Amino acid sequence: MARRSGILVVAVLLVGGGTWYFAPAAPAASQPPTTRLVIEMTGGFAFVPTPKQNLLQVAYLNDVELRENGAPVCTVDQVGHRMRILRGQIKVVEHTKNQPAPATKEFDLDGAVVRFPALEKADMALAFDRHAWNTDPPTPGTPTNPDAEPDWHNLRFVPSILRNGQLAIRGDWKEVVNGWLELRGGRVTATFPSDPAMKKAQFEFRQNGTPQFTMSVTDKVVYTVNVPGTTIELRFGDKASEGYRRLVIAPQGNVVRLAVRGLHSTGAGMALGMTQELKDHCGFYSLIADDQRPPSSMWLRPFYISNQPLANGNPQPSPGFYCAPDWF
Repeated sequence: MARRSGILVVAVLLVGGGTWYFAPAAPAASQPPTTRLVIEMTGGFAFVPTPKQNLLQVAYLNDVELRENGAPVCTVDQVGHRMRILRGQIKVVEHTKNQPAPATKEFDLDGAVVRFPALEKADMALAFDRHAWNTDPPTPGTPTNPDAEPDWHNLRFVPSILRNGQLAIRGDWKEVVNGWLELRGGRVTATFPSDPAMKKAQFEFRQNGTPQFTMSVTDKVVYTVNVPGTTIELRFGDKASEGYRRLVIAPQGNVVRLAVRGLHSTGAGMALGMTQELKDHCGFYSLIADDQRPPSSMWLRPFYISNQPLANGNPQPSPGFYCAPDWF
């Protein structure tokens, strides 16, 4: 059998006395690998964006007790916060006592500051849409079609006690929260509430007993980003009470999906026509400096007015029956 040599063939075309050469095209430069990270966050988290640094910090609160003239005006007992791996395989576990990862793939976030080293090194924009909170009073309204998930993407459905810059988060807020996720770059969107019945619910925000505005409220936000590399690395920080320090997660189908949620206590049941305050929302006022915090009579307080049966006849339980986040 004749052997064929590897010969580069260059086509030569003679046209009008000139010669054109057709060289083979250079191969396209290969792109560095990335892994898709998706984090679903459900519950009463404080979302603290710093757009100039492409930074979003998602804080979970400690127990809160705020007082006026010695009397408590806001008491919130936190049940806790958990992170669960919904999609992905744990490849590396570092623990202070060499314990393995739990079989449930669920981790206690008590005291944990969770960082993603690959995101800290990357230079990526943080993208989010949050419209209609720049009016006074704010007019966030409702989704055009509450049954269409894209109509929930705007973060206007996450309330804010700051109200058009009238207040500001305290400079030492990290000292008063339990921990936080540190996310750089990526995209942040709201999504369907965790309780389907809340898709068409209305929440009336009152100040000193007077209605200020009405809006739809979701308790769920989704963060997505393409992380450089073929795995996702998490670091929990030195104060995490459970002892985990580092995880490396391999994707499944090039995706790692995490769920971060506030734990739920037993909530009070509701019937049609009942009005109930989301009392634990007052806990976000702990993130306002003591000398700037308005009197409790001027706090924004969300009320849910029941006009339809809730899922399975009962509300979504939480510290309170529904636990909304807040945007700072």
